[in-house]
Amino acid sequence: MLMPNHQRRLHADFTSENKPATFFLYLSLCYLFDCLDCTIWKENFYSQRNIILYEISKGGGTLSSLRYRECLRGARNVLKDCLAIRPGERILVVVPAYDTNTETIVSAGSSVWWTGAVCSSEGPGCDSALNQTLVDRIDLQLALMAAATELGSVVTPFAIDTTSVLDATFNWRDGKKAAHLLKFLKDWNVIIDMTLFGLDEMPATRKSRKITNLREEVLDGSQVRGADMHVISRRSFVDGAACADYRSLEKEITAFKNKFEGVEYLTIKGSGTDLRLNLDKGSASCGTGLVHKPGEWHFLPSGVIFMRVKKAGNFGRIRLDGPMYGVGSLKDYPLSLELLPRSGIVGRYTLSDTTPRYIQKLINDMFNIPESRCIGELVIGFNPNGSIDSVAPMEFYVARGGVSIAFGRNDQIGGEIRPTSELSPSIHAHALLRNSTVILDNGTVVIKDGKLLD
Repeated sequence: MLMPNHQRRLHADFTSENKPATFFLYLSLCYLFDCLDCTIWKENFYSQRNIILYEISKGGGTLSSLRYRECLRGARNVLKDCLAIRPGERILVVVPAYDTNTETIVSAGSSVWWTGAVCSSEGPGCDSALNQTLVDRIDLQLALMAAATELGSVVTPFAIDTTSVLDATFNWRDGKKAAHLLKFLKDWNVIIDMTLFGLDEMPATRKSRKITNLREEVLDGSQVRGADMHVISRRSFVDGAACADYRSLEKEITAFKNKFEGVEYLTIKGSGTDLRLNLDKGSASCGTGLVHKPGEWHFLPSGVIFMRVKKAGNFGRIRLDGPMYGVGSLKDYPLSLELLPRSGIVGRYTLSDTTPRYIQKLINDMFNIPESRCIGELVIGFNPNGSIDSVAPMEFYVARGGVSIAFGRNDQIGGEIRPTSELSPSIHAHALLRNSTVILDNGTVVIKDGKLLD
C-alpha cells in the first residue's frame, strides 16, 4: 500500500501548483499501489485515461485551471462536518469511467434512463451535457483532494463503470471481479460514491442478475462509513445544498419529525394537486446529512424528512410542473396524473401537447414498468441552499419547503413495493410538487404554499 505521507506529498505538490503532470502521476501511483487486486487496477487505469484525453482536447494540454477551487466550500463542508473526517483517515472517492462517448454511459435509446443517467441519449444536447457533467466531476474530485489534505487525510480516486447493462470497461457480470471489488471497498475508512449510476446496489457476485446491496456486503458490521453522492452537481459544491449548515439542520429536522408521530395519512394540496397518501405508520426518518458512525451510509447533500407510502389506499390527482429525476423540468409541459381509488396506483396520465417527443418516451417507458405506477415515498426538504428550480436531483429533493413524491419501489427503505422481477429494471424516481400545502390526519398544517410552519 502507498504510505499516507507519500500521498500527502503528492497532494501538496498538486494542490499548490496545479500541475497536470503531477495530477496524472498521482492518479497513476494511487492505482498502482492502493488497489488490492491487479486486475481491478489495470482496468481502472485504462478507464481513467480519458481524463487526459478530454482535458487535452478542451484546454490545449492543461487542466481546467483553477475551476476546482470554486468547489472547495462544499468539499470542506462535506468532509469536515458531514463525514467528520479525522487526520489519517483514508477516503476512497469512486468516480465514473471518464468516457465522452454517450453510449458507454447510457445504452441506446432511453430505456434505462431511470438507472441514474444524467440525461436521455435522445434528448437535445445530451452529448455535451454528459461531457460537461464528467468534467464537473473532475472538479469535485480535485476539491475533495485539496480539502482532505487540509484535514490531514488522504483521498484516493477510483474509476469504475457501473453500467452492468453494457459490456463496457468493467464487466460487473463477472462474479470474480465483483467479489474482488467488495473486498477492496472494505479496506477504507470512508467511501464517497460519485459514480453516475450509484454503488448502493450492484449486480451480484453470483452469476444471476440478482442485486447485491452495498450496505449488506460492505458496510454492515464494518468500520467503513460513506456517502452516496452519485447524482451530485457542481453547483451543490459551489453554493448549493452541500454548503448548508448541517449541524443546525439536524436540530431543526429532529424536532420537526415529532409532528409525524402516529400520523397514518396526510393530504397534499396545490395547483392541480389534491392527493391523499397513506403512510407506513412510524416510518418518518431524518436525513440530517451527518454520517459519523461506522457502518452508516447516507445520501449527500441532504436535509430532509422522508417516509414510506403504502401501496394501497392512496387517491386523488397530481399535477407535476417542476423537476423530475431522470426527465428534467416539466415547468413548460406539465404532467397530470390520476390515482385509481381502490388500488392507489397511477391510472390515467396526460402529457401536454407541447411535450417534446423524447420526454414523452421517457414518461411512457417509466409507466410501462408496473411498480412505477405506485407512489413509494414522500420527502419534505429543509435545506436552505437547495433549489426547487434545479433539475439536479439532490438540489430540488432537499430544497427547503419542497415536497417530493417518488414513483416506484420502496423496499430499499423498508417498504412493501418491490420490483416486478429481479431481471427487470427498478424505478425510484422523485418528482417535486410545487408550492404545496401539507395537512396531517390530525388537521395540523406543516407546510403552507411551500413554506415550512413551526
